[in-house]
Amino acid sequence: MKQITLISGILVALTGMWCFARPGEPFINMAFLFGAAMMLSGVSNIFTWLAKHKTGQVSGYLLAEGLMAVIYSIVVLANQLLVDAVIPVFFGMAMISTGMMRIMASFRWRRLQDPHWQWFFGFGLATVVMGCAAFTPAIVTSFSIITLLGVCFLLQGINMIVIGIHMRHRIGPEEVKALTGSTQEEMKE
Repeated sequence: MKQITLISGILVALTGMWCFARPGEPFINMAFLFGAAMMLSGVSNIFTWLAKHKTGQVSGYLLAEGLMAVIYSIVVLANQLLVDAVIPVFFGMAMISTGMMRIMASFRWRRLQDPHWQWFFGFGLATVVMGCAAFTPAIVTSFSIITLLGVCFLLQGINMIVIGIHMRHRIGPEEVKALTGSTQEEMKE
């Protein structure tokens, strides 16, 4: 799952970089790319949660984030964002909810004494700030919608890469017991 998370994070980040290369492009021309990147992100998060939740390596926030990304992607892929004024608000709300879940998950990792919790907190906070910026008229009118979405996708891709980097392939029985309070034998996959 580590490789899938890293690859999908890289692809989502590349989607953000593609936006920087095409800032004047109309949203409708790139809607499929955005929807596909969001769907990839959501499905990756769901599969990662399914594979790792019994070991305690991931929290339910990753599942919630994945389900929300799939729902957001369906809205985008179904061409429901027809008015340009709605686009920054829609993606701003998506960024705020993603960032808040990342922050809540970071507190869980802190409680479990994971030394990497600051990474999750920092990128979660940056995601919330970017989501709030999408509601600011001065920022929305200063940049093209595609450039703003480029920042959003780049940030989401980096978030996924950070998760992938800190995800371990396998953890030992003593680590599972420390994280979940039970051993792998007791958990019976």
